[in-house]
Amino acid sequence: MSNKTSDHEKHLRKRFLENPQNAVDYLNVCLQDDDPQVFLLALRDVAKTFGGITKLARKTAISREHLYITLSDQGNPAFSNLSAVLDALGFKILIAPKEKRKGRKRHVTAA
Repeated sequence: MSNKTSDHEKHLRKRFLENPQNAVDYLNVCLQDDDPQVFLLALRDVAKTFGGITKLARKTAISREHLYITLSDQGNPAFSNLSAVLDALGFKILIAPKEKRKGRKRHVTAA
């Protein structure tokens, strides 16, 4: 691991531990990225801060090895696994409407 990566991870851990809302904000920003792997890697950063992958594996009953794969840039977690990880970290999934863009009409239809 390079010093740059190490410094970045230390900075994130410090911010998350000082104020857990920083972790929530970080995850929400990363969730907005077009690449879903950005969110998974952010979730791994948060998991490392709040006890690590081994502790998370115990709390979720998902193997440590599977969590490492799930929270990688190649991860594609099942919704149940993602929900279990977020729950173990003290988070939940929320749905909110997109902000309306000026000049465009949006029609939402119920399924």
